[in-house]
Amino acid sequence: MDARARWRILRLHVEDQVPLARLARETGVGLRTLDPGMVTLALEGAASYRDKHELVLRRQAELPNAMWQSDHTMLDILVVGTDGKPARPWLTTILDDFTDAQAIAAIARITRGNFRLLERLFPQIQRVLKINELDTITNDVIEAAQSTLVIGVT
Repeated sequence: MDARARWRILRLHVEDQVPLARLARETGVGLRTLDPGMVTLALEGAASYRDKHELVLRRQAELPNAMWQSDHTMLDILVVGTDGKPARPWLTTILDDFTDAQAIAAIARITRGNFRLLERLFPQIQRVLKINELDTITNDVIEAAQSTLVIGVT
């Protein structure tokens, strides 16, 4: 069934409040095809669909430090511990939800998991923030910090 045919049936539900179960029975179309989520998606858009029908609760912080996200994972590398034995380290990240996800992606793209480069990039980011009296890391800040580094292929 194409989208127009489905909408002809769903329009009866939306405009005339005909129950979906009745429409499914009378038209021979499966109830699953007449999913109320599709009505929401068609009439109200993707954001409304996500808010009403996705299982994941989405929130957006409106101010810095209003909400944080954290992740804790064991890395797939071995390091020599203080006792001389090899061990797998843990990486814990805590992000301010207000921070632009594009900035995080830019850092990941620049460093490609290279911890030495990450160690060199972050002080430069702090320097750019301090010089420009900023408190939020943006793509522009990251690009300025990256421009001060000499990054070569080994």
